[in-house]
Amino acid sequence: MADLSGDRIDRVALDGTVSHHPLSRGVGVQGIVAARDGRLWFTESRASRVGRLDPASGQVQEDAIATGAWPDQIAAGQDGSVWVSEYNSDRMGRVV
Repeated sequence: MADLSGDRIDRVALDGTVSHHPLSRGVGVQGIVAARDGRLWFTESRASRVGRLDPASGQVQEDAIATGAWPDQIAAGQDGSVWVSEYNSDRMGRVV
């Protein structure tokens, strides 16, 4: 799950164990979705970035989008596409 104020992605296992994947301070993780390729895609609203986490390796990649766009929610399509809503620009954008 996305932890907006904690700047991390949390994983809750079936037994209730919680593990954390920290991100940069102040990024504001907002939305999160699992894509068809198994990666977790997420928005970093305060940093105007979209990121992806490979759960198998723990590797994170982040890409900047328009400054001030405030990427908010994120969704994955059945065709493998990933879409992001931009709060400050009232737009949707396709990431992949």
